[in-house]
Amino acid sequence: MRRGKLTRKVLFIRVSVFIFVLFSILTIRSLWIVYEKNKVVRERHTGLEEEITNLKGRKASLEEEIGRLGTERGLEEEIRTKFQVARPGEETVILVESEQATSSEKKGFWDTIKSLFE
Repeated sequence: MRRGKLTRKVLFIRVSVFIFVLFSILTIRSLWIVYEKNKVVRERHTGLEEEITNLKGRKASLEEEIGRLGTERGLEEEIRTKFQVARPGEETVILVESEQATSSEKKGFWDTIKSLFE
């Protein structure tokens, strides 16, 4: 009889340990899945915070532009720059670069020597 009780006790302990290990593995796996999801959410949250900061800056610049265009002077300045117009009686001056200024490319060593003999 004693041997039967001992065998049952050992069997019960082994089954209990197996169940405990299985439960631990499942719990750790679940925690790992939650950790991975949390990591993705944190990265997305950081990206969205940066986007919000950029959008707030853009909003401020657009509000400033709207305020500038709300004045008569700002509106006139914008029309003059976009359409190159002048008021009656005013003259417009258009500056054109000379050919020498536009052809100021970097010359190589041999081009410099050739230009000395031309």
